[in-house]
Order: sequence, then structure tokens, then C-alpha cells
Amino acid sequence: MKTGTLAAGVILLVVGMLEYTGTTSFLTGLEVGLAAETLALLILLVGLAAAVAGALLPLKKPAAGPVVNPNEMKSCPECGKLMPPDAFRCPKCGARFRALRENL
Repeated sequence: MKTGTLAAGVILLVVGMLEYTGTTSFLTGLEVGLAAETLALLILLVGLAAAVAGALLPLKKPAAGPVVNPNEMKSCPECGKLMPPDAFRCPKCGARFRALRENL
């Protein structure tokens, strides 16, 4: 999707530049309420915004949380919710319990 946003932005940017400079005359044949120059400028700005958004979106990476093996999870003795092995309090019901190593 990010590549598609970048590609659509570049296409709109090129079409907007061609129409704004008068190289093509696609917009002059359309009967819209706006002047062809204004519409070309609008296409140019939307294309620029989409191209910038498509270029910057891949730079943002999702935050990676701590990875816990599901086989190492322990369950709450009160409600049964699964949680990491180093938890001392249940996030669901708030029950306190001793660490797993103390029960061995």
C-alpha cells in the first residue's frame, strides 16, 4: 500500500505539473466549476502530498514489544489469564502471587 501511495502521488504530481504548465490540455475539455489552472494546481498539491506520505510511511516502523514464548507463559491462579513468567500481579484481576521459581 505504501508503494501504491508513492506511485499514485508521483503520477498525480506529473499530471499536475503537465497541466499547470499547459503541456497537455486534458483539463480544459472538462466542464468543472473550477478554472483549469486551479484544478491543475490542486492535482499538483494532492500529488505532492501523496508522494511525500508514500515516501515517509515506510520509515515508520511498528514498535516491537518484548517477545515471550507462549510455552513459557504462566496462568493466574485466580482467573486463569496467561501472562509472562516474570509477572508478580495479574493484569486482569490484580491478584498477587509468588514467582514461579519460588513454587519449585
